[in-house]
Amino acid sequence: MTIRLTLTALATASLLSAPASAQVIENEQIAVYAQQWVQAKAPEHNGLLSFLNAERGQKGEYFSIRCQTSGGAEVRSIRLGYPRALPGGDATAVELKIDGQSRTVPARFTGTTNDAAYTKSDIYGYELTFSDTAAQTDFLRAMQAGNTLLVGGQSLPVSLTGFTAALKGQASYCR
Repeated sequence: MTIRLTLTALATASLLSAPASAQVIENEQIAVYAQQWVQAKAPEHNGLLSFLNAERGQKGEYFSIRCQTSGGAEVRSIRLGYPRALPGGDATAVELKIDGQSRTVPARFTGTTNDAAYTKSDIYGYELTFSDTAAQTDFLRAMQAGNTLLVGGQSLPVSLTGFTAALKGQASYCR
């Protein structure tokens, strides 16, 4: 499956409504950074870190990072979700803008996942396929230094507030 949408909605909602002054709020299932970056703790979620708010969820627009094994090492896999398939079929390119700085990254279609929590329909998943580890690392560093990420084909921005702490929190899952 491309995106795991199995986080307990009630737990997520209660943590997302916590006081704005709290930078990290967690329970045994998830940790929430800056009220918007959700880190799944269950091993079967592969370190899933998602930018999650109700408005983006209702539109079927997702941005997540998870850990996966590649060549014997744990690496990060950056995934996007859309309410409709992107033009270009199984291989396409996505424009990513961090504070106005644009880059285009190839993406491959990974399948559909039913979004029972928000849209009650299928979400079309894509994995960004960077040219190498250095290119992905450069993108993640730019996200850490930025304020806003705009994802091509999505209508709502991704706030990067709390992203640095969330990425550091994910490090224990991506070794």
